[in-house]
Amino acid sequence: MTYIITYNEIIGMHRWENAKAPFEYLANEHRHVFKIRCWFPVKHSNRDIEINQKQYEIESTIKKEFNSKDEKGADFGGMSCEMICEYLISKFGCESCEVTEDGFGGAYVRK
Repeated sequence: MTYIITYNEIIGMHRWENAKAPFEYLANEHRHVFKIRCWFPVKHSNRDIEINQKQYEIESTIKKEFNSKDEKGADFGGMSCEMICEYLISKFGCESCEVTEDGFGGAYVRK
């Protein structure tokens, strides 16, 4: 199986609404650079899906749907990295997705 991989960096805010000690500070809104990779299966090796176009679609959709209008960036509310992955898989039909916070820890989800 062959895949294309998209990569986006989205500045955004989120919070862990039910955070407990010693991580209760995560219940407050906090900023990350969300690093997003999506894997899309392709049927052939000659631009079955244009990578640049798909990256643009992902970025513009996130900015529109998560109210990215100011320096705070996208507002993911109470969404975890796992939830952001699930959203992207559902919205764009990718086979798998990885979302990390500032390039460190995060989540990887497959259909």
